[in-house]
Amino acid sequence: MFFVQTFDACSGVSSKQVKDLYFQVADKWSEIWPSNRFVGLFEHKFVGSGTQFMAIWEMPNFAAFDEWHSEWPGVKEHDFVGLENQLWDIITNNATRVMERCEPA
Repeated sequence: MFFVQTFDACSGVSSKQVKDLYFQVADKWSEIWPSNRFVGLFEHKFVGSGTQFMAIWEMPNFAAFDEWHSEWPGVKEHDFVGLENQLWDIITNNATRVMERCEPA
């Protein structure tokens, strides 16, 4: 199961700014959401207008969301929320999906 997040940089925000901040968020998120594995941040910039990003996280199952909304051991919510809010301020068109890998029948 995968948590897929797609988004664009806001006008006037460089792709470097987005990447630098997302990797900070991913490091912290990996600490507080330990059952999930950050697969990577992908950048689409060769065709079309503007840079687009896609982040992929591998989840063991849908129940991992219960962990996300519970108390994170050793981490206060405000430690992470400020960093995450900085990301929300520089991205737009954010969309998330939970997807399952298709296996041959």
